[in-house]
Amino acid sequence: MEWVALVLALVIILGGAELFTNGVEWVGEGLGLSQGVVGSVLAAIGTALPETLLPIVAILSGNGAGDEIGIGAILGAPFMLATLAMFALGLTVVIFSRLGRRSPHLEHDPGVFAHDMGYFLVMYSLALGVTALALFLFEKGGAVRVHKVARAALLVGMIGGLIASVAN
Repeated sequence: MEWVALVLALVIILGGAELFTNGVEWVGEGLGLSQGVVGSVLAAIGTALPETLLPIVAILSGNGAGDEIGIGAILGAPFMLATLAMFALGLTVVIFSRLGRRSPHLEHDPGVFAHDMGYFLVMYSLALGVTALALFLFEKGGAVRVHKVARAALLVGMIGGLIASVAN
């Protein structure tokens, strides 16, 4: 019975992914947005929103363990996804180039890559700094903590910065 549920769940996930991808393309086309904006903003926010909102709910719930789990998830997910995606891309290029199915050179726009990596490094460093400050202040006295609203404002600012960064 578990196998049937697993196969059914995979079919539902694939159907949802297809609907989401088509929906994002239609919204982007309806708004007159370029493919870069659609992929970088709409699709990225849509796919990252669930994994970001759940830790935020954990943080705002007021449970001490929720704070640690939420902060760890918010900081760990983008770093893991970025490194895992780059590893998978590199491995795919190496394997397919050795099989003779593609060139070993990866075609990319260096300006876009530098822009995206620059944004990621600045915002990730800012998030790490706020987290380190919160942990330092918490360790020093226990009563002094970075307020949850400030952390939520940082998240909103980061998302707004991403949108402004891509729109330019």
